[in-house]
Amino acid sequence: MFVPRVRVILLCLSMVPDIYATGNDMNATQPPMAEIKPHVLEKHGHIRIDNYYWLRERDNPQVLEYLKAENRYTDAVMAPVKQLEQKLFDEMKDRIKQTDLSVPYKMDDYFYYTKYESGKEYPIYCRKRGSLDALEEVMLDGNEMAKGHGFFNIGSTAVSFQQDIVAFTVDTVGRRFYTIRFKDLRSGEIMPDEIRSSTANIAWANDNTTLFYTKQDPATLRAAFSSGKTPLSWGNLYLASVRSEPKGSALELVCGGLPDAPKALMDKWKHGKTATKTLDAIVANLG
Repeated sequence: MFVPRVRVILLCLSMVPDIYATGNDMNATQPPMAEIKPHVLEKHGHIRIDNYYWLRERDNPQVLEYLKAENRYTDAVMAPVKQLEQKLFDEMKDRIKQTDLSVPYKMDDYFYYTKYESGKEYPIYCRKRGSLDALEEVMLDGNEMAKGHGFFNIGSTAVSFQQDIVAFTVDTVGRRFYTIRFKDLRSGEIMPDEIRSSTANIAWANDNTTLFYTKQDPATLRAAFSSGKTPLSWGNLYLASVRSEPKGSALELVCGGLPDAPKALMDKWKHGKTATKTLDAIVANLG
């Protein structure tokens, strides 16, 4: 997962103001107190009280105001060490190689790599055909794509086996709800169709038209499959069929799904026949 390269949280500074504050300076700034609203939670015959359950209501104006008050309090408390904070930030930033390049990997006749440029925070996904000395082709520039967003993260990329389409996942909120987009590498156009609320887990089938992906659980923010021994044990497997016109002028996105993908899909060594039927059902679902 790629995120902005420099994002330093200086938690250790939270105690520094005590060194600089004297007398009643610190008493003038009081931390906000969240209102106590008892909420009863019952599970397996056990009852517990959560006094701050209401803070999970993300769109509640009272919750938003409380968070703003916390931010104002933090800014006030940390004000005496603002210059020190910036100094530490700059020092840590100077220790990071600003212009950097990943190790290229070869897929058929293309070399793929990711690079960072000095003064820019986001990755640039590139490739070269035939040789590392060939002309560079920029597939995705995270710095351009991030413009206009308060938060931006490219979760993953996947190039189709014929290397004419790149699928990528983008999060512009910060809650790991990704949107899957597709770019035609022949025309350079990003298709308008998209798949929302997915994870960053995507993979192409070798037919060059089928993309497998999983959905994000809206409550837990986790991928909608089990984290036990077998992925997808109790989850959902979805697919998208991306068909390109002969001239490469447009892409068509057809979304489908296979709800409740059985454990056998990722457990073929135990249930080979069932897994085969499952995969057959996925192919049939493409229609």
